Amino acid sequence: YTYFANPELFPDPLSPACGPIEGYTRIKVRGKNFIEFGFGSAKCIFNNTIYMNATVIDDGTIYCDSPMLDGNSDDMWYNVSVTLDGDFKTNQTGVFKFYRNPTIASVSPELGPVTGATNSFITGTGFNETNICKLTVRYGHTHVAPKLISDTKLDINSPPVTVPGEVVVSVSGNGQ
Repeated sequence: YTYFANPELFPDPLSPACGPIEGYTRIKVRGKNFIEFGFGSAKCIFNNTIYMNATVIDDGTIYCDSPMLDGNSDDMWYNVSVTLDGDFKTNQTGVFKFYRNPTIASVSPELGPVTGATNSFITGTGFNETNICKLTVRYGHTHVAPKLISDTKLDINSPPVTVPGEVVVSVSGNGQ
């Protein structure tokens, strides 16, 4: 028989605290008394009904993925708790908010020098969704914070690169 301290969540325990409605955002959960009881025991519980596998990193950190937003849900968020053994769960919860993925229609101008700092405008949709928690633009592997002009337009300076060539430009609502 093993006694253990019930896990607890810190205030604002989720990072990021938002993700796309399609799910599979990697979430870092912060708290205490996180203990590994064997493969598949730890779970993040979304709205007391959806159990997602979790990985205990240390006493204060767990990682799990968000589920898809239930198509029948009018709310664009889930309460999140943690269980280490499938029975006892945290009394505290975090809130995970969902958003529709932003889309890009154009980037203008479409080119610039490797030194970066080319001022560009990105047009598209969904840049100002209510539940977005960290809007970023990614040039290849480099994340840059844009200036939001409207729900359909971003102002951004390109980052420097070491090698000339094309990179994929994408927009994220949670920095991932």
